[in-house]
Amino acid sequence: MSRVLSVFTLVFAFLQAFALHAQDTPTEKTYINVAHRGGASIGNENTLSCIAAGIAAGADMVEIDIHLTKDGQMVVCHDPTIDRTTDGQGAIEEMTADEIRAFHIVDSRTGELTDETVPTLEEVLDLVSGECSLLVEVKRKKNQYPGIEEKLVEAIDAFGARRWVTVQSFNDSVIENVHAIAPDIPVHKLIVCRLPFGLAFDGRIVKFNYDKYDYVEAVNVHRSFATKAMARKAHAAGKKVGVWTVDKPRQVERIRDRVDMIITNSPDLF
Repeated sequence: MSRVLSVFTLVFAFLQAFALHAQDTPTEKTYINVAHRGGASIGNENTLSCIAAGIAAGADMVEIDIHLTKDGQMVVCHDPTIDRTTDGQGAIEEMTADEIRAFHIVDSRTGELTDETVPTLEEVLDLVSGECSLLVEVKRKKNQYPGIEEKLVEAIDAFGARRWVTVQSFNDSVIENVHAIAPDIPVHKLIVCRLPFGLAFDGRIVKFNYDKYDYVEAVNVHRSFATKAMARKAHAAGKKVGVWTVDKPRQVERIRDRVDMIITNSPDLF
């Protein structure tokens, strides 16, 4: 009997120690799951139906791209033209919103016309409100789209959305202007990669340091360049790290210990 009790005591002690160890073991890191262009692998990018599908797939945040039309309306499209995604042609900045919306979205898989048109930012804000967060990328080169930051903040305020909208851009002036207008709206700096000698590539080679971007909540970098050193320095500076564009679970394995946000065309996989 004493031997049985001894064995029982040892087993109980082992199980208790294991339970305590399990409690102390950090849980697996969680990430913000961002549906890139609404979730481009599960719908036609940057359309209302795609965004709805991205939300239904479990995205924590939906990412979209905006441009400014000739008549000052913000429309949701990745490219500066409607050539690739619709049955029309033309540069967004040279067309009115009504002219753009006269054309229809072409299904990226079948090549057939759909009933959908290029949405406005306001339509997306209305759809997303209360469902998840929204990451708005402002597509702007140099001094293109004057006043887009003011219009963007006005639209955000019209939906009471400052608490659930974040703005990102490769263009420094965009995030600087948004932050100056509305410091409580989070802004993210988009880059392709960090470079030696205090530089980065964001479409052009620019000076990069965290003092310069002290107002930025996160730095979003291409997945191939989300190195441990880059992430360590960003986190040390109090910045989150997002990676784009991650579409396969195996792509996460190399970076799972260093990123806070996964921007993906396939939110259903994450």
